[in-house]
Amino acid sequence: EDLPDVPRVPAARDNDGAVLASSNAPSGASGRDPGHRPIQLPADRTPHVVDVAPPVEISVAAFWSLLLPLLLVLLSLAGAFYPATDVWTGERERGTLESLLIVPASRIEIVCGKFLLVLLFSGVSTLLNVLGFAVLGTLSLAPAGQAWPDAAILIPAPSLAALAWSALLWWPVGAPLCACALASTSFARSSKEAQFYLAPLLLLAGGITVTGLLAGHGCSPASGWLPLVGPTQLIQTVVAGGASCVPPVAFVQVWLLSLLYTALPLGVAVLQLGCDDILMSTAEGPGVFRAIRRLGVRLFQPG
Repeated sequence: EDLPDVPRVPAARDNDGAVLASSNAPSGASGRDPGHRPIQLPADRTPHVVDVAPPVEISVAAFWSLLLPLLLVLLSLAGAFYPATDVWTGERERGTLESLLIVPASRIEIVCGKFLLVLLFSGVSTLLNVLGFAVLGTLSLAPAGQAWPDAAILIPAPSLAALAWSALLWWPVGAPLCACALASTSFARSSKEAQFYLAPLLLLAGGITVTGLLAGHGCSPASGWLPLVGPTQLIQTVVAGGASCVPPVAFVQVWLLSLLYTALPLGVAVLQLGCDDILMSTAEGPGVFRAIRRLGVRLFQPG
């Protein structure tokens, strides 16, 4: 019985003109056209896999421009916890606060001295922690990068320029935080109560910082007025693109506003230090709400 005619199409060929497969084979029992011989591919031809997907690249400067400001905020406030607690509740529990008030020094000088102590401890601890992160990243990721050179998750340590700018711009971040920690612990009657006041401050500072960093507005004059947002966005812009990306007026604005945001909590601490009945109270004394009410009466009372 004759087989039906099958339409013929040109055979597929490779770049060298060799026939790769016969597309003219009829649907007979043999499964191939008797006019064509079987094709034997050369043994030296191996498939070459080409990855057409674009490589994933992570900008080191962009990564650290987000991480360094957040580290500065969290480490600065964490370093101020224990000294800010000890300068108020520690002296009250040891009974040395009464003798401190009779020395020939004004209350502003006493508060400024305590603030400088807290600022020193916070700055040193923040510097050592950031340097520890950098050294740990260099020592741990360098061998990992040699073992897995194509791994995209291996982020090297921050550059020296990024660390230098972070150290220079630490004051607008750390000074207001230390002042807020000092003012909040002045209302505490014990060390445990001081920790209750500092924990929400840490969460609030971290939330404001993350919101400002993820906003993506850069260092704008409008965001420079916001506490913590202006300094952290300034550090983010400088670390990511360099100081040339920031106008000089932004540095002046952030530094001046940081002085204002530092002076306001210190003023609250000075007013709190003037309330002798609150400072001399024991653990059974008035709480934070009564202390705020008495501060308001002292602030707005006539004469």
